[in-house]
Amino acid sequence: MREQTVILLEDIVLWALVVALGAALWHHLGISQRALALAKSYTQERGVTLLDQSVVLRRIGFARSRHSLFALKRTYSFEFATLGDARYPGSLVMVGKRLKAVELAPFKTEQSHEEQPLL
Repeated sequence: MREQTVILLEDIVLWALVVALGAALWHHLGISQRALALAKSYTQERGVTLLDQSVVLRRIGFARSRHSLFALKRTYSFEFATLGDARYPGSLVMVGKRLKAVELAPFKTEQSHEEQPLL
């Protein structure tokens, strides 16, 4: 005789939670990849080099959004270099999928590296 399988409500809820957690993780990884691409393009536009080709999630919280009641606010940090002599910190803030702000620490440029003529 063949045994029947019974699916309980608890099993359905458990599987739904596992699927929802997987979808949330997948969505978060997509936003992290977008943050990395934005950091790369921003540093290239400024003539500096993104180091380690990575961004690190430092903070996550809730923020108001124009497009919905609330969204997750993620703050990423990264490091960049100008002349190869030092590492400088930078940060990138994302609200949902949208870029909110990018900050670069003050850094040396070739002009500031050259000696100024004496008058």
